[in-house]
Amino acid sequence: MKKTILSLFVLTAFVAVTIFSSCQKIEQASPVVVTDSLTGTITGQIRADITQQHPVDETEAMEMAPSGTKVFLKIELQELNPQAPAGEFTIYSTTVDASGNYSFTVPTNASGVNVDIITDDFTYDRKVWNFVDTDWVSSTVRTEYNSVEANNVTVLYGQTIVQDLNY
Repeated sequence: MKKTILSLFVLTAFVAVTIFSSCQKIEQASPVVVTDSLTGTITGQIRADITQQHPVDETEAMEMAPSGTKVFLKIELQELNPQAPAGEFTIYSTTVDASGNYSFTVPTNASGVNVDIITDDFTYDRKVWNFVDTDWVSSTVRTEYNSVEANNVTVLYGQTIVQDLNY
């Protein structure tokens, strides 16, 4: 009888351990409501030095970043909804057009929203000039352009911010 009770106890303990150790608590983030009825706009041009100045030419100009270069907006969710968990962000993205322009419609609120504007890295065949024999000759050098550091701006309802960026 003692063997049966002991065996039953061991079996019950084994089953209980198996059941409880295979359970996982699944925590789901609460949904964050973000209204886009109030918006502002961020727009601008992105430039990069993708053509080295000709040594004889006195003008120095930055060219437009290549079409398709990615631009991101990073907004902390608490900026849009105070009930959102701290430290959570939403990311918006767009690309630069052929004229180097970008634009975002940004959800905001009555007191304004702080956003970080971040660009992506890109690689480009940069035109450079070298003096060969008796003349200047151009060639291309594969060049990595690293992202522009985050630019923080505050967007208010109905406001249009022009934020030009340079690599």
